[in-house]
Amino acid sequence: MSQLPVNDPANSQDLEFTIYNPDTNRSKKPKGPVACAECRRLKIKCDLPKLKNSQGPCTSCEKRGCGEICPDNSLKTGKGTRYILEGTDLLHKKIDDLRSRVKELEEALAVSHASQSTSVHRLLQPDTSGVATRLPNPVNANDHRLQTEFDVLMLSETGKMQWLGSTALSEWFVKPEPPPPGPPSFDAPPTNPFAMPGQPVNPDNLIFAADTLSTTQVNEYRQIVINALPDEAEFLRLTNLYYEQVGWFYNPVPRKRLQQIASPLYTGIPDRVEGHELSSVFTILALGLMMDPTRPPDHPTVTRYSNYGKLCLSLECIFGQTSIATIEANLLRLIFLLFSRDRAAPMKAFGQLGLIGRLIISMGMHRDPARWNFDEEECTRRRRLFWEYLAFDTWQCLGWGRPSSVVPGSYDCKIPWDRPVQRWKFIYIRDILLDVLMHSTTCGAPPTLGTVMKLDKRIRSYELLDAVTSIEADSTQPAQAIVYQRNIMFCIKESALAFLHRPFFVSALNENHADPLRSRFAGSVLAVHASASALLGRSKVLLDFQPHVPRFFVWWTQAFSAVVSLGALVIRAPGSTLAASALTEINMTAEAFERAKEGFRAGRLLPSVLKIQTRATLAVQAFRAGQVYASNEDTTDILPGIVAGPVVISNAIFPTASEHCALTGTFSLSNEPTPPSQPHEAVDNMVNTYLANLQSELADLSRQRGLTNWSDSAMQQGQFVPNALAQGVQGQLFFPPTTELLPAPPPLLTESHSMPAFDPALWTGFMAQFGGGYA
Repeated sequence: MSQLPVNDPANSQDLEFTIYNPDTNRSKKPKGPVACAECRRLKIKCDLPKLKNSQGPCTSCEKRGCGEICPDNSLKTGKGTRYILEGTDLLHKKIDDLRSRVKELEEALAVSHASQSTSVHRLLQPDTSGVATRLPNPVNANDHRLQTEFDVLMLSETGKMQWLGSTALSEWFVKPEPPPPGPPSFDAPPTNPFAMPGQPVNPDNLIFAADTLSTTQVNEYRQIVINALPDEAEFLRLTNLYYEQVGWFYNPVPRKRLQQIASPLYTGIPDRVEGHELSSVFTILALGLMMDPTRPPDHPTVTRYSNYGKLCLSLECIFGQTSIATIEANLLRLIFLLFSRDRAAPMKAFGQLGLIGRLIISMGMHRDPARWNFDEEECTRRRRLFWEYLAFDTWQCLGWGRPSSVVPGSYDCKIPWDRPVQRWKFIYIRDILLDVLMHSTTCGAPPTLGTVMKLDKRIRSYELLDAVTSIEADSTQPAQAIVYQRNIMFCIKESALAFLHRPFFVSALNENHADPLRSRFAGSVLAVHASASALLGRSKVLLDFQPHVPRFFVWWTQAFSAVVSLGALVIRAPGSTLAASALTEINMTAEAFERAKEGFRAGRLLPSVLKIQTRATLAVQAFRAGQVYASNEDTTDILPGIVAGPVVISNAIFPTASEHCALTGTFSLSNEPTPPSQPHEAVDNMVNTYLANLQSELADLSRQRGLTNWSDSAMQQGQFVPNALAQGVQGQLFFPPTTELLPAPPPLLTESHSMPAFDPALWTGFMAQFGGGYA
C-alpha cells in the first residue's frame, strides 16, 4: 500500500486530524481553520480552508444567508433559527430606525401634500402606509384569557365575611326583604331539654349539646320523640311522598334501609333504634310532609318533625360516637336545609358539608371498604354514602363558586352498583363535574378559552342515552320519578355548561356592549344563551307536568341564574341579535315564577325576576326608539352576580337566625375592557346560522304560547337574519327535545311543549372556529 508524502502540503490541507511527522517525531497542526463554526455545528463540508481569504465567509454560509457570522460564530440550535442571524438585536434596532424614519417622512409628506390638495396622497393610503407600524403578534383563539378572576368578598360593619366565586348562583347575591319585626321564633319540641326559662332556643345548636345530657335524660327525651311518631298509615304515606318527590335523586337512606329502622318502632321494640337513626326517620317525615300537595309546604307539623330530627341528633355525640347512621342523619339534615324556607339555610348547609366530610374521613369511608373484607351489603352502604356526600359537595361548591373539601386522589372508594340514575349521578360527578369545579376554582392564572372549549366538548359529547334507557327499564320506579330523573340529567348538563362559560360570557358583555357576538368570547355568549334558554324551557314544561315542581328548589335556583344571564344580555346589549329572543324567554319565565310562587325559592325570587323583566323591556324599547335607557338604579342590584372582576361589598348585611345573607352595597367596577377583536368571517356565518334557527324555533314556541305577533315585531326591529336564510338552514337549536326526556306519552303534556332536536354537528362546526379541541 502506497503512502502519502506526509510533508506535502497539497495532500494534507484537507485532513481534519493531527498529522504525525516521523522525521521530526513531533505533532504538527495544519495551517488555518479546517471548517467554520456553523459548518461544524451542522456537520457539513466546509470549503473555508480552500479559500484565499481564510477569514470567510465560506460558500455554505453565503448560500444559507448567514455569511456575517462565518467563520467564528454560529446560529443558535432550535426550530426556526436556521435563517435567523445570531445578531438579531442589531437587526431589530436597524428596523426600528428605518420605521421611525419612514414615519417622519410620511408625516412630512402629509403636511406638504395638504397644502396642495384635499385628497390623501397615494403613498399615504391605509394599504400602503403600514410600514411605519409594528406587525401585530399572531393570536391563537385558544390563548384568549380572562383579564381577571371573578369573585366577590362581602364584609359587614362588624367584621363578618363571606366569599363567592366565579360560578356562584345568582340567588346568593339577591338582597332579601327585611325580616318581620320582633324576635325570631322557633317551633321547638314541647319539652325541649335545652330550653332556658323564658328564652326561645334555636334547634340548630342542639347537636352540640349531647355531652351535657345524662343517661336518664337521654332515655326520657328518646321516649318523648318516639311517642311523637305518626300512626303507621300516615308514616307510610309520608315516606312514599319522600321517595317519590325527593328520594328519586337525593337518597342517602334507601327505602329498604328505612324499613329496617322503622320496623322496631312499630312492633314494640324501639330500643333497637339508635338516636341518629331516629333523626333520619323524622327528617324523612318532615320532607315527605313538605311535599304533600294537600298541605302548605310550611305546615307547622313540618317544623315540628324537623326539630325532632335535630333533637335526636343530640341524643348521641356525633364526634365521639360516629356511625353510619350519623352520616345518614346529617346528609338528610342537609337535604332538609336546602328545601326549607330559612334564608340562611343554604349557608348552614355549606358549613354542614364540611362537618360531614370530616366525619366521613374519621370513619375511613373515603377508602374502599373491600380492603377490610366487609360483606357486600356493608360495602354498598358505605360506598353509597361516600358518593352521595361527594355529589352534594361538588354540586354545592359549584353553586357557591368555592373549592371542594375533597382533594382529588385522596380517596379510592368505588362507585356502588345502585339504581341507574344514582349510578349515572356518581359517574357524571367523577368524569365531568369534578373537572369543571377544579377548572373554575383554580387560583392564579385565569383560564384560557381553549381549556374551556375542551371541557365544553367533553360535556356535550357525554352520552346520556344509555343512562336514560336504563332508567326507563327500572319498573320499580314511579312514572313521575322517571320524568324527574330524566330531566335532572338534562339540568345538570346544561348547568355545567353555564358554570363553565359564565366568566367568559360576562367578559364579552364588558368588552362589546353593542353586540357581544362580536367579542372574542362569542362562543361563550352563545353557549350561555343556549343553556339558559334550555333550562328555562325545562322549568316551564315541568311546571305544567307536576304540581310538586314549585317545591323542588333545584329547578328554580338554576332557572333564576338563567334569567339573570339573559337579562344581562338584554340590558347590557339591547341591540344584540340575541336580545329579542332573550326578552321573550324572560317574559315566559316571569309567568312561570308567578305560577310557582307557592314554592319557597320561586316565591322569594319572583320580585327579582320581575325587576329583570321590567328593566330588560325598557332597555329594548329605548333601543328601538333610538334612545339609550338611563336609570338611577344600579344594574348590579338588578343583575345579581354579574360583576366585572374582584369586587368587595363593604357594607354587607349578614343574616340573623332565620335570615338569608343580605347582599347590599356598592360594586366597584374598575376593570378596563379589552378592545374587541374582529371575528373571522366563518364565525359570522355560524352566528347567522344559530340566529336563523333561533328565530324559527322561538317563533313557533311563541305562537304556541299565544304570542302571535312576536316574530313579526322582532323582524321589524331587525333582530334576526332574513327568513330565507332561516329556511335554508338544516341545523337545529342547541338544546334537546322535551320529548326525549319525558315518557311517551307523558301525562298532561302535549306536542306544544316539544323542543327542536339537538344537532351536535352544528355546534361542533361553530366551536371549530374557536379551536379548543373542536377542530
